[in-house]
Amino acid sequence: MYCITTFAPILPEQLAQKLKGLRFKISRQRFEWSQEGHLFAIEPFIHQPRGKEKAYRVYANGLIDGISYMFDMSLGGVSPSISGVEYVLKYPSYTNEHWQREFTKRPSFRMVDSRGIYEKDGVFFILVNDELRIQLRPPKAQKLNLIQALRKVDSFREELQPKEYDLFSLSEREGIA
Repeated sequence: MYCITTFAPILPEQLAQKLKGLRFKISRQRFEWSQEGHLFAIEPFIHQPRGKEKAYRVYANGLIDGISYMFDMSLGGVSPSISGVEYVLKYPSYTNEHWQREFTKRPSFRMVDSRGIYEKDGVFFILVNDELRIQLRPPKAQKLNLIQALRKVDSFREELQPKEYDLFSLSEREGIA
């Protein structure tokens, strides 16, 4: 699931009113749209900053173009700034040790911290509770472009996603019986 951290000059109450027209389910802690297994949810931070900009986390699964479309429909009109894009990879058979072995096999990944933080091309890979978190943060005083950030994180997700082969289904696909 993708997690996008964003700041926008709109109060949560005003955003809730705006999202009602887009058929979001509105609750006190979350604004949620879901259909056919796809989720797009906006959660205001519990402790909001005092300034004009308010903080939100957007959780979404699905295709990048769909996430970008929903983000534009829900928050695009208020000029949000994106301060982070994250993806959580979790596989029951993979522990922190499995992921660390995977990173040490690849010389292009640089170890930042021996407890499980790696970096490649400005993207950080953090191991927490047998999950791999792929994080992209902007350089200081800059903002991320949503679609470019999602694509960059997604390319690493595809690269690191464990390949699982089922020998029995392989023969069926190849026509070998």
